[in-house]
This record gives sequence, C-alpha cells and structure tokens, in this order.
Amino acid sequence: MLKIEQVEIGHKSVLLHVNSLHLHPGRMYVLIGRNGIGKSTLLNTLMGRITALTGSIQIQGKELSSYSKKELSKMVSLVRSTFTGIENLSVNEFLTLGRTPYTNVFGTTQAQDSFIVNEVIQLLRLEYLSGKFTTQLSDGEKQLATIAQVLVQQTQLVLLDEPTAFLDYENKWKILKTIKQCTQENQLCTIFSSHDLEMAMDIADYLLLINPLTKEIKQFGANEMTKQELLAFCFPNL
Repeated sequence: MLKIEQVEIGHKSVLLHVNSLHLHPGRMYVLIGRNGIGKSTLLNTLMGRITALTGSIQIQGKELSSYSKKELSKMVSLVRSTFTGIENLSVNEFLTLGRTPYTNVFGTTQAQDSFIVNEVIQLLRLEYLSGKFTTQLSDGEKQLATIAQVLVQQTQLVLLDEPTAFLDYENKWKILKTIKQCTQENQLCTIFSSHDLEMAMDIADYLLLINPLTKEIKQFGANEMTKQELLAFCFPNL
C-alpha cells in the first residue's frame, strides 16, 4: 500500500529520515515522537503538501509525486487535531464535502453520496449533530465531525494528526474502535500520531517510533516492546 524508501523529510533541512518502511492495508500504525520532531511534517509529506527532500514514496506502486491532486484526494485523507468550524454550514453539509473528489466540475452530489454520508452518521451515531451548524459544536464534537468526513471521503490511506486530542475518554475510545473496525473491514492503511502511549499500545497493530537522536523512524509490532522500552527509544532523556 505505502512504500517509503531512503526518504528525507523536512522543509529546507532534514527533520526525519526513513530508511525503509512498507505499510500494508488492514493495519493501524501509531506514530510516536516528542513534540516538534516532525510528525505533522511527515503526515503532510504523505499528503503531497510537502515534497520529500530525497527518496521514493509510493502509494499502490505509484510515485506520490505522479498523482494529480484529484487522484490523490481519492487515495489519501488527513484529520488534523483542530477544526474551528465553518460559518452557516451544517454538520451534514460538512460531511458531504468529503465526497468532493467524486463529484463533477459543478460539485453535484448523487444519491450514492448521500447514502455514504448517512451511513457514516449512523456508524458514529451522530444523528443528534447532523442538523447543527459546525460553529455550534464543542471541540470534541468538531473532532468527531472531522473524523466522520474522512470516513465519508473513503480513501485507502487515512492519516490522523492527534485525532483524539479534544475528545473525552468515552468518545476517544469510541472513535478509535470505529477507526480500527473500518481499517480492518475496508482494508485501509491508517496512520495516526499520538502522545497517549497506553492507548497507542492497546489499539495499534504497529508502532512507528521516532528516535530523537538519530532522527530515524523505526517500525515495531505493538507487542514487541514494553512501555519502558518505548519511552527509552522515543524519549531517551527522561
């Protein structure tokens, strides 16, 4: 699904180096590293918003740089940690924007698009929010709506940048379990960054750990290391 070989990531200078990573459908990967180390830069690089300094990034065997914006929007989606809301836009309308990559030049939606939106609303039990304006939502509700829009977009590679940052414990686990279920049932490749180590080790299939000394990303099975070993790898100065 996602193949990264000899890639250096950053803006002008190198933030991270990936020697070789092969990520597969149906698996959830959790990206862990200290603040400011480059997690968001990596996710934005995989979105095609930042160009890798060196190396090769392939999605489904095709170089990331060779995808058009419309093609890439059908392959990759990103959930950010913050969403402020959009004036005079209902949650239902906001979710429908997730179908934009599949509409014509006039942005016309079809019955199938409405069906997918309603399906996701039912999946996440968001019926009580669908008629509200996005600016009326709490921080947690805005994040739920953002995650729902990504599920509506139906991409094969799903990236989440601190997706549960503003959710309470109950909604955090509801969302994570739903994302994991969708990952497995729809054979998605899901990567999300997190600071919650216990949650990461419980929900992840694999951990993508960033070593602050070498600036390298290493992949481990979720059960391959203890919490103490994880802390030592990612936060050696503790």
